Amino acid sequence: MIIRTIKLKKILLYLAATFAFGVIGALLGGGTGQIYTSLNKPPLSPPGIVFPIVWSILYLLMGIGAYFLSNEKNPKSSFLLKIYWVQLILNALWPLIFWRLRAYEFAAVIIVALIILVVILTIGSFKINKLSAILFLPYIVWLLFALYLNIGIAVLN
Repeated sequence: MIIRTIKLKKILLYLAATFAFGVIGALLGGGTGQIYTSLNKPPLSPPGIVFPIVWSILYLLMGIGAYFLSNEKNPKSSFLLKIYWVQLILNALWPLIFWRLRAYEFAAVIIVALIILVVILTIGSFKINKLSAILFLPYIVWLLFALYLNIGIAVLN
């Protein structure tokens, strides 16, 4: 195993940028707590407090994964990082579409697009930096669960 030095400024930049997209998404979504409690939800829907905790962990893992990917000299890293930024933009737009516009079906389409992008990102990363790919895996799992919740809410409301 090759041990590399972590560039503190660079990793903090990736983390700050990743979390910034999360904050933008939260601001675009507005006050979601009352809306969430008023919705008819499918089985296995977690309490509202779970979401900010899970997303904080996911943004941390995603930012670190993108940082590791950015340190690779492989020419495919640049393409994969573009996918990373595009999926973050879609991720930040989802709360606007779901919470503010209540366009639940369109929000589900956004999640499908996110899943496709993150799967491409993860598979591509695995070929370049396995740790980066491993750090993206929980995000895929959560997106699949989010799709289930999104579709469930679309059907029940």
